[in-house]
Amino acid sequence: MTSLLGLLRLRSHLASWVSLVGVILTDRVDLWAAALRQERLRLLQMVGLVVAMLSLVLLGLLSLTAAVVVALWSVSPVGVLLGVAGLYILAALMALLRLRSLSQQVPFSSATESLKRDCKKLDRILRGVHARPERSTGPVAHGS
Repeated sequence: MTSLLGLLRLRSHLASWVSLVGVILTDRVDLWAAALRQERLRLLQMVGLVVAMLSLVLLGLLSLTAAVVVALWSVSPVGVLLGVAGLYILAALMALLRLRSLSQQVPFSSATESLKRDCKKLDRILRGVHARPERSTGPVAHGS
């Protein structure tokens, strides 16, 4: 009778652990899916900025070429064409700086950190060390 009771308790504990692992895995998959969507959007922004930068550089080079041609032909339109070329190149430099800042972000950083925290918590639970309750960072205080 006691062995049957022990088996039932073991089954109950195993079922709760399987349920806990299922919940953790579901949360992690959802988090990684959201992070993947965010990284996809960032990649699309970077591709758009590369296309814009290359287009602006091309326009700047065309304007510089036209300025050289006009400079040999006449003196007055050179200032205007050089100004337009300068604006195109300035815009391309701004796009390049934005592209650099986007490319320096670490992909999936928040998802990775959350997964590391969960692994540490699970390790403490499995070792039998009671975790300290987490502090609430929200605007509502509990139990006042």
